[in-house]
Amino acid sequence: MPNQFPPDVERLVRDRMALGGYLSEDEVLRDALRALEEIHYFRPQPNVGRIATFEELRKEVRLGLDQLDRGEGRDAEEVFDELLRDLPGYRVHVRNSGMP
Repeated sequence: MPNQFPPDVERLVRDRMALGGYLSEDEVLRDALRALEEIHYFRPQPNVGRIATFEELRKEVRLGLDQLDRGEGRDAEEVFDELLRDLPGYRVHVRNSGMP
């Protein structure tokens, strides 16, 4: 690796490469940084918002189930495809996985 990392980090990178899907250490590190960005995206930021409480999530789930009961749902495949298209790095994973 061109960068100096502790042995445990180097081992993690090598392990990921051994599992396949990555051609270089740079690809592993790039995806790791993208994943870190996603984690920070969903964490509350000062003056930006907060994570919902369990009770708030329960209410949202109930609202969604009620909408489904009224026939207001969307096709799950379409929703997941839409969500995945918006994820950083998704196209890289698709290209490397052989998926369409």
